[in-house]
Amino acid sequence: MFLLLSFTWIIAGITAEIPPAMHYRVKNSSLCLHIKPPGYQEYEWLFEKDLIVHSKNIKTKYKDKVYYNPKNGSLCITKLNETDSGTYSLSFINSDDERAIETHKLIVEETVSRPFIRSSPLHFNLSADPCNITVNCSVQGDWVCSVCDNNSCTISQRSLFSKVNITIFLHNRVIVCSGNNNVTKSNVSESMEGMCFGKSNPEPENVIKNRHLLLG
Repeated sequence: MFLLLSFTWIIAGITAEIPPAMHYRVKNSSLCLHIKPPGYQEYEWLFEKDLIVHSKNIKTKYKDKVYYNPKNGSLCITKLNETDSGTYSLSFINSDDERAIETHKLIVEETVSRPFIRSSPLHFNLSADPCNITVNCSVQGDWVCSVCDNNSCTISQRSLFSKVNITIFLHNRVIVCSGNNNVTKSNVSESMEGMCFGKSNPEPENVIKNRHLLLG
């Protein structure tokens, strides 16, 4: 993955800062932060101001968590979980003998589980006219409520502070519930046929009764 680098340069008392490079990873995966270009001096890696690597030595608490390459200054974080989310910064001496800082922002997220969809018609319509269906879609504790007809779905309510982005939409009379975060996506669908759309021109009840009498 191409990494956009973020630098903080301190020149004549002026600090210029570029937003950190963003990285999204799924839980239990890994991330390697590479230096571009390598060859600087006095590498020092920190996580949220907590020292990881100093003078080519990894702190004891991180020895089972990271791999550091002293030749090029790269840092690999393994077995990622949510607590590894945060800002990783590299302090080094550049070619002008000035100290600079490169920062990376990591967000670790879980694999999105299969959504659960629950729907029910507001009324039953034997014609092909539009009818309204209430739809509730939930993923990992987050949820969205929507009202769908045979043209579209309109969101009515959703849970606050959702970790998963949930959308409900209609495709060829099929209701689709989709959940995604920055790393994975999962969908589930349910057909509207049978809930709202039945026989388009039902026979009158007295005609049905007369047919039974003739056949009987």
